[in-house]
Amino acid sequence: MNRIRALLLSLFSECDNATPDVVRVVGGLLAFVGGIEFLWLSAWDVIVNKQPFAHEHFGAGLSLVIAALGAAVAAKALTEKH
Repeated sequence: MNRIRALLLSLFSECDNATPDVVRVVGGLLAFVGGIEFLWLSAWDVIVNKQPFAHEHFGAGLSLVIAALGAAVAAKALTEKH
């Protein structure tokens, strides 16, 4: 359990590994929710609407959102005091 906690702290905290970084936490949550939304909407389109899901269009939009969040994390890391 301590290994998981240490991993999450290193992923979602600032360079001191103690202070949570809002940009990284929100980015991680949005990426996770985007993945769940992708699975839910694809199942909904196929099962309920009986039509194929346009996964390439949804994936292109979601990848742009994740790339923007990555750029925000990189910009914040450049301005962060070490």
